[in-house]
Formats: sequence, structure tokens, C-alpha cells
Amino acid sequence: MLHVQNPFSFFDPHGHHRALVAIETFDADGTLIGSFDQELAPFASLAKPVVEVVGNRCASGFGSVTIDILPPPKFRDYLRRSTDKIPRIASPFWVRFWDDSGSQAFVHSIEADLTKFRGVAWPLSRVLIRKPTQVRWESDRTISVGEDMSVEAFVVNHSRTTLTTDCQWVSLDRGIESESRIQIEPRGTSLVSLPEEITGNIFLRLSRLSTPNAKPYVIVRNHEGLFGLTHG
Repeated sequence: MLHVQNPFSFFDPHGHHRALVAIETFDADGTLIGSFDQELAPFASLAKPVVEVVGNRCASGFGSVTIDILPPPKFRDYLRRSTDKIPRIASPFWVRFWDDSGSQAFVHSIEADLTKFRGVAWPLSRVLIRKPTQVRWESDRTISVGEDMSVEAFVVNHSRTTLTTDCQWVSLDRGIESESRIQIEPRGTSLVSLPEEITGNIFLRLSRLSTPNAKPYVIVRNHEGLFGLTHG
């Protein structure tokens, strides 16, 4: 379930700004499989099931979602008056996950889609799209993995170029337990699972992220099927 609010009302509550929400969904190969636009009134919000955008077109069973919240001209003028720097606001949104076991998780957007920018002047969008991508990453989170538990990481490519990265599941006690190389197309997603036989205190390491903040989404399920979902 996608949860979106009109952020321009928060920053300028007296401006009565409307917002255009542009939602796109992609399969694991980065192919566009659904899109949806809706205008939000001032202070309005939107809650939309992903299935209404995707339908049954995602053959892989997983993919990615991008949301652009486009500011009206009056809000852009407000930003220019409010700062002497380049005015920029991210498009924040939340995604709610749940299943029949009773688990629920809310995850917020952490990185921009660097394949294109809407609502931003062309020179600025070109600079933002060219953010550096040679970023090595190691999780600060250690997962205590026991019997009958599963750990999966979804790695998203937010950049305009194909991402090739080495993924390592590392034990605090034994070092590298599992290693694989994955290749992800722009806007694509790859699933990296911890082998079932590995237990103990484990963390994830990637040789390269697609952008400086493109940390993977990690889902941990216990023996009862309950899950937790975090970034990295």
C-alpha cells in the first residue's frame, strides 16, 4: 500500500498548493508495467494498493515503485524566496507491507530515481542525475539468524546505467559465508537470499551501490512466519 501526502501544504500551509502525484511501477528487469497520476488537494493524502497500479503484470513477483510529487509554479516561487541556494525538495512517501501472519512494516523512500527528474529545471536535473555511483556499502545492522529463519535482501538500481555488484553475507565469527555477483538494469531489482544452512550473527556487504543512498531492503522472517523489514 502506497501512502502519500501533499508535502507542499506542510512547508507552506498558507499557499493552498495542489500537488500532482505520478506513480510508476517496474518489474525486476526495470520494465515499466504500470503508471497512475492523481492530483492532491491542499492537505490531502492518498493511500493506494500497489496491485491497482501493477495488476498481474509483474511476472517475477517483485519490482520497484517510484513516486514523483510535482510542485505547482506558486510553490516553486515560494522555495526561491525562502532560500539563497538551489531550491530542491525530495518526493517523500511511505510503503506499507503486511501479510496474513499479522506482521506489518512501514518503509519510507530513501533515494531518488536518477533515470529522470520531473518538476526540476533541466540544468539542475542533469547535475542531480550525474551523482557518483561508485559507492561501497556495508550494513551497520547485524542479524541474529537462528534455525527456520530466512533473510532476503532486495537491491534496487536507482541509476541510469546497469549495476554490477558483489553481494556478501558475512558472519561476525567466521567471515564471508556466501558471495554472489548480480547485474541489475536501470530501475531493476534483484533478490539476494541468505542460504538456509547459515546461522549466527550475519550482516550484508555490497561492493557497489547504484547511488550513495541506495541501501537494500532486508526482510527477516522467523520460524513463525512473522517478518521485519528495514533498510540495510
